[in-house]
Amino acid sequence: MIFPWRPVLLIVSALIFEPSGVSADSSNAKDSALETYLTELAKRSGDVTALRVRFRQEKKLRLVRRLRVSTAELVFSKGRLSVTTRGKSGGVDSRLLISGGELKILYPTLKKLEVYPVAKDGASAGAGTTGGADVGRRAMMPLFSGDWKSLSKDFTISMTERKLEPDGRAEDAVVLTLLPKSKKASVKKLEVVLVDYRIREYVQIERRGDRVRMQILAWDGKAKVDDKEFELEVPKETKVIRIGT
Repeated sequence: MIFPWRPVLLIVSALIFEPSGVSADSSNAKDSALETYLTELAKRSGDVTALRVRFRQEKKLRLVRRLRVSTAELVFSKGRLSVTTRGKSGGVDSRLLISGGELKILYPTLKKLEVYPVAKDGASAGAGTTGGADVGRRAMMPLFSGDWKSLSKDFTISMTERKLEPDGRAEDAVVLTLLPKSKKASVKKLEVVLVDYRIREYVQIERRGDRVRMQILAWDGKAKVDDKEFELEVPKETKVIRIGT
């Protein structure tokens, strides 16, 4: 997941909803409630300039029965992003780095490095709106940074409420559902679950049946980040694949 990480409080001015069969007054009330929530969410997240997030990821592929589970750490500072994913053994499965106008994904075991140019709006040139990773990436960044303007361009947004009971404790949660506007997008639906305006869970469902679920384990919005964390060490004999250049 990258994200045009601008700590600017840009709120969605026009939100498009799917037909729900409710009255105009009820629909307007829902629109107002959503806009109010997004405004407060942006206010609370917009001041983040350095961030460190640890999360658990579950990936279910359509053609693979076994659920793939991994843990990862996301680090953001000064417009740069690093995501390191580790498997059960603790070894690095992949490393994603966005810095200097490029998105790089390194697979150490496979000795493969993918490189994409990144446009000013945070999109990966060449990936368009059809790639699941790119669609999810474009959604997640504004959710962390408070930049909602980019979400309104690419997604239809709706909001519902849900009760969570982690460890037997009842919590009131808000669920934001994002539906890609592009019919060519491989992603079918994105869901973001928040408690007290803090992201608790992220779910990405693709049209072909693949599903990714991320649970936030730790969040530090005032993290101390070293510039070395955005350096990428590429093993010798690694195959470099440049896409969209």
